[in-house]
Amino acid sequence: MVYPIINGRWWSLYFDPGIKRRREDLFDREGELLRLNEAVRRGERIVLVTGLRRIGKSSIVSVFLAEWGGRGIMLDLKGLYFEYGSVPKRLFVAELLRAMGEELRNADLLEVLRMLNSGGERAVLALDEAQYLRFSGGFRFDGVLAWAYDNLDNLTIVLTGSEIGMLEDFLRFEDPAAPLYGRTPYELSVGPFDRAMALRFLKEGFAQEGMEVPEGELEEVVDALGGIPGWLTIYGHMRARRGLDHRSAIASVYEEGSRVVMGELERAIQPARRRYLAILRAISLGLGSWSKIKAYAVALTGPITDARFTGLLRRLEKLGFVAKQDDQYVIPDPVIRKAVEILDRA
Repeated sequence: MVYPIINGRWWSLYFDPGIKRRREDLFDREGELLRLNEAVRRGERIVLVTGLRRIGKSSIVSVFLAEWGGRGIMLDLKGLYFEYGSVPKRLFVAELLRAMGEELRNADLLEVLRMLNSGGERAVLALDEAQYLRFSGGFRFDGVLAWAYDNLDNLTIVLTGSEIGMLEDFLRFEDPAAPLYGRTPYELSVGPFDRAMALRFLKEGFAQEGMEVPEGELEEVVDALGGIPGWLTIYGHMRARRGLDHRSAIASVYEEGSRVVMGELERAIQPARRRYLAILRAISLGLGSWSKIKAYAVALTGPITDARFTGLLRRLEKLGFVAKQDDQYVIPDPVIRKAVEILDRA
């Protein structure tokens, strides 16, 4: 992609919705980049990078790899899953070889990982949205990760995941029956911007675009979209590059974001759609305690056992649609809240 030069400089990427690849285009993630760099350089075998959807995990890893200087590869497992419906070993190996620039036929996965490990210098293999490895058609990727952890001294495997509960269920570091039991990954948790940082991101982004936006409008954006960089970026993109006004830009974020989120949400809740929607609706209305959410769900959908209800709530938590803060359940992403409203009306 080529960006035009405006006023003698490259077009700013703060408001570009794609994955960032340069440090100067990645706002306020110096601490995360430093911790990731330190973890890899001290020889951590597995690094988990976790956080909400659209929080910037992929960009952090991408910028790190661009600056790493050694061998580094990043595979998009979510893209692979949605293209093929699974992540079988054959496709995984083919993608890995393509990224390495190799053309080996019938290569074994362990052989390819040994190739990455060879050479005497540390290599990094980043697997973006690694929870999709659980859709492997029976192949035990967790077993391969355990083997790599134990045997490949020069390889760090970085796993990103938005569905942190599902990623934990796949890896099962604390399950004595799981291959990865007893291994100790390093976890880098990526959080949203606080209010002050979200406002600063917007101000600096618009300044780079040569725009002056009223403070009141920026406050409204943060009220509406919170501190999730991905949604703030789309707002800035819509205003600065597509010429939308303030209200239309916010509406566009909700529309575009909800469309993406609704697809994920629909797939997740389909097995018990009415129950899941009742739970999400209760939380979106501010009913944060377990008992209040259950009472609301029962009123809408009928009786349900405590165990069954807890299982549904826990699954929403694992998928990252719901979080628990100070013993209260919340939907941390405002666009997910909007998607729940749309699905509830459908």
